[in-house]
Amino acid sequence: MYKRVGIVLAIICFLEIVSNGTGQTTGDDLSTGVTSGMTSAVPTTASNYADWEVICNGTFCSYNLHAPATDPEQLSQTFTSVNMTYWQTEGLFNNANDIASEHTSIIQGFINLLNETKQNLSSALIVAQDKLNMALVELNDINDTVSLAQCFLSQAAINIPCYAKCNATYSGDTACIRTTTTTTAGNVATCQCPGNLDPDSCAKVGCISKVNGGQVVNQDGPFWSPGYNGSSGTYEGNLDCQWIMSQAGKKMNITVNAFKTASDATLTIQTSTGNMALSGDLSGNLDLYNRRVQSTTEDATTVIFQFTNTNAGSPGDYFNIEFAFI
Repeated sequence: MYKRVGIVLAIICFLEIVSNGTGQTTGDDLSTGVTSGMTSAVPTTASNYADWEVICNGTFCSYNLHAPATDPEQLSQTFTSVNMTYWQTEGLFNNANDIASEHTSIIQGFINLLNETKQNLSSALIVAQDKLNMALVELNDINDTVSLAQCFLSQAAINIPCYAKCNATYSGDTACIRTTTTTTAGNVATCQCPGNLDPDSCAKVGCISKVNGGQVVNQDGPFWSPGYNGSSGTYEGNLDCQWIMSQAGKKMNITVNAFKTASDATLTIQTSTGNMALSGDLSGNLDLYNRRVQSTTEDATTVIFQFTNTNAGSPGDYFNIEFAFI
C-alpha cells in the first residue's frame, strides 16, 4: 500500500550530499571511494504522515519515503463518521426548515385573522357612522321642534315673530302655511311664507328679479334685506330684487325699523301715485323717512319694492321693515 518515491528521494539526497559536506559524502570522497561522517539514522517524522527507510552502501545513502498509510478500515471508519455527521447536519437542517415553515404558517394565519378583523371593524364602523348620521338628523329635527315651541311660547311676551321651515310634509305652523297647487305634473306643495321670505322654504329672504316677475308678498311678516336673518347678515353684490306687496285690495301699514346700506344700494318704493328711494344710513332720521313712506303708500293697495346694488354689503348693512295688511 506504500507508494515508493525512493528513486527520486535518492537523487535529491545525493545532490544534497554533494552540496552539503558536513556529516555527508562529498564529491571528492566519491572520487576516492572514501566515506566520512556518514550516518544511517532515520530522520524523525510523525508516523501519521510518512514512513522512512534509509539504505547506505558505503558510497552514498538512499532514503525511501513511503506515503501516509491508507488503511481501508480506518478510511471506512472516517467515511462513516463523515457520512453520519452529514446526515445529522441534514436532519437538523430539515428539522429547522420544518419548524420555520410551521411558524410561517402560524404567522400567516395571524395576519389573515388581523386582516379579517380589520375588515369586520371597518364594516361595523360604517354601519355605526350611518346610524349616527341618522340619529343626528333626528336630533336636529327634535331641536327644531323644541326651538319652534319655545319661540311660540315666548313671542307673546317679547313680541318676536317666529318663522319655521316649510316643506311638503310640514303643516300646522301658523307662521308657515303649506298649500297645494294642482299642475299638469300633479299636486305641488308650495309655501305661504310670512313677509318677503323665500316661498321655497321660508328659510331666508327671497330675491326674484323684475325680469322674472318678482316675488308676490301677501302675508304679514318681516320685510328684510337679502342675507339678513333678523339678527345678522348682509346682502350680496349685483342684486336686482323685486317684491310685489298686495292682498285682496287691502291697504298696508309700513314702518321702517332700521335702514343702513352703502351708497350704491337703493331700495325704491313704488305705488300707482308716486315713488321714493331709500339709500345710505338713515339711523338718525327714521321718523322723517317713516312719514315720507306713509305719505307715499297711503291708500295704496299694491306697493312694489325694488332693491338694486353693485357691491356686497359690509357687516351691519341691512334693512328691517315691518308691514301689515289692514
